[in-house]
Amino acid sequence: MTVTRVSYEVQVYSADHWVLDRSFRTEEEARAHGKRLFADARTEGYRVVRDWQRQLGHHFEIVVTSEFRPELKTLAVTPIEEVPVCSTDAELTGVNARLAMGRLLRSYVGRMVVTPTEILHNYAEARNLLERDALVPTALARVAGLQAGRGAGGAGIQARRDELFRIIDGLTERARLAEAISGLPDIATCSFDAVFDQVSQSVPANDVTFTGLVVLSRELVQMRTWMFKLDTLIDHLGPHPDQLRAGPVSILEAACADVLVAPSVLASLLGAHASMIEEIVSTVDLSQGQLDTAALPADHRLARLNETLGSELLFDCRRALLETTRRQIRGTHPLTFQGEGVAEQEAFQRLLVRLTGTKGVLGGGGMAEALTIRFGRSLTGGGASGRREAIVGVLGRYPDPKDRWRYLTSLAGSDLGREHVADIVAELQGLIAKSQDARLFITGNEPLPEGLAQVTGLYELAVDSALAAADRQRLAGAIDSLLALYITNTVVVARLDSPDDHLRARADRLLRLCIPGVLKSPKALETVRQLVISHLRQPGFDQSYTAGITDPVKRQQALRDFYGLLTEAGFC
Repeated sequence: MTVTRVSYEVQVYSADHWVLDRSFRTEEEARAHGKRLFADARTEGYRVVRDWQRQLGHHFEIVVTSEFRPELKTLAVTPIEEVPVCSTDAELTGVNARLAMGRLLRSYVGRMVVTPTEILHNYAEARNLLERDALVPTALARVAGLQAGRGAGGAGIQARRDELFRIIDGLTERARLAEAISGLPDIATCSFDAVFDQVSQSVPANDVTFTGLVVLSRELVQMRTWMFKLDTLIDHLGPHPDQLRAGPVSILEAACADVLVAPSVLASLLGAHASMIEEIVSTVDLSQGQLDTAALPADHRLARLNETLGSELLFDCRRALLETTRRQIRGTHPLTFQGEGVAEQEAFQRLLVRLTGTKGVLGGGGMAEALTIRFGRSLTGGGASGRREAIVGVLGRYPDPKDRWRYLTSLAGSDLGREHVADIVAELQGLIAKSQDARLFITGNEPLPEGLAQVTGLYELAVDSALAAADRQRLAGAIDSLLALYITNTVVVARLDSPDDHLRARADRLLRLCIPGVLKSPKALETVRQLVISHLRQPGFDQSYTAGITDPVKRQQALRDFYGLLTEAGFC
C-alpha cells in the first residue's frame, strides 16, 4: 500500500528568493494564512505550495496560488557585462550561456524557481517566459547590444537580436517535439541511468542529451523549491560517479549546475560566513569536492554533494561554482570584515594560495584576471601602466617561481592577458633567465620524481597556453632544455638508483621515470632514457633482476612485468 502525505507550505518572497513561513494540513488554512501575511505591506509576495510525499520518500510540489505587490509584478532584466556569443543550439544550451542567462533573468529565475536548463528544455516553461511582458525582447536587446559585430559576419544589433530569436524559437520547437515522443520514461519511477538507457534506444545519438534534459526538466519544473530540486539531482547523481556513467551524469550535472548558482542556494547550502574570503574559500573547496564536512551526518545534502563533486565528470558544476567565485573576486566588495589594511592583504594571499595549483590558476584565465583586477584596486596607478603594475604586484606575492609561471600562463588566456602579452612573455623569459638548469623551479626538500614532474608541468602549461605559437614553442623549448641540463648536472638517475636497493626495485623505479606522463618534454625524456639505458646495461641482467625469487612461475611473472614496463616506457 502506498502512503501519501500531503501538506501545504506558505512561502514568502524576500528580495530574490522564497522563504518557508509555515506549513498546514489543509489548503484552506494555508490560503488564509497567506492572505494574513499579505495584509502586511512589508510582505512582497506569498505563495501556497502543495507538497505530497509518496513512497520511497519522493516529494512532489505544485504552486496552488501566489500573489505579489503590483509594483513587483513586472520582472526586470539584470544588467550584465559579459555574455558568450552563441550561434547554435549547442552553444545556447552550454554551461557558459546558461550561467549568463541565469544572471540576466535573475528576478524571473528567483520568482518562478525555474532554471535556464528547465526553460530551454520544457515547452510550457519556455512559452511562459516568452509571453511574460517584454522580458525576453528586453533581455535579447541587451545581449545584442553587447555582442553586435562579434557574431558571424559582424552583424549589427537588430540582426544579432533576430538571430537570437531564431535560435530560441528553434529550441522551443525542438522541446515541443521531444515532449511529444511517445513512451518517454518517468524519473519519478526509475533511476536516471535507466531513463538514459531508454532514451538512448528511442532517439538518434545526437538527440540523446537534449531529450534526456527534456525528460529531466519535465520533473524538475514541478519542484518549486531549490532544495527539492537539488536533493533530487544529488540522489540521481549518486556518490562519486565514474566514467561508466558519463552519459547520464553529464545530463544531471548540467541541471545541478543551474540550481547551485540560483538565487540564495549557495547561501542556504553553505550557511552564513563572517567574511567574503570565507565564503569564497568554502565555494572553491566545494567545487573540488574538498569541503570539510566531517561534522555533518553522512546523509546531509552538503556532505553528499561534496562527495559527488569529487568526481572529475562534474565539469558544469565546477564551472558554475568557480564562475560565481570569479565574479566575487572581480567585484569591489572587501574580502574581510575590516575591508582594508593587513587583514585584506592576508585574505588576498590566502586566495592566491587556494587558487593556484600545479595545473595553473583554478578557473583559468578569467580567474587570474579577476585576481589581477582586485589587486590593482589597491594601487594608485591606472590605465595600461596600472595594469602592468598589478601583474608585477601579483607576481611578487608568489614566493615559489613555479607559481609565478602558472599564474602568467593562465593570465595569458584572458582579455587582460591578451592586452599585455608582451609583458607576460617578458616575465616568463625572465624566470627562465634566472635559472641556469631548472634549479630555480625545484626546491631542495622535495623528492626528485616530484620535482621533475612539477617542472614538466610548467612545460605543459607553456605548450597549452593561449600565447602565440612562436612564444609557446620558444618558452616550452627553453624549459625543456633547462630540465635536460638539470638531469645531467645533478646526476638524477644515479641519485634515484641507490646501490643499497635490490636491482629489481632500482630498475622499476628508473623505468617509471621514463613512462610518458612523468616527463613529457622531449629533450628531458630522451636524456633520462639514454642515462637509464647506460645504467641498466649489464651482463646477466635477468638473473640479477630475479635474484631472491625461488618460485619459477613467480620469476617468469616478474620478468614479464618488467618487460611490460619497458614497453610502457617506450624502450621496445
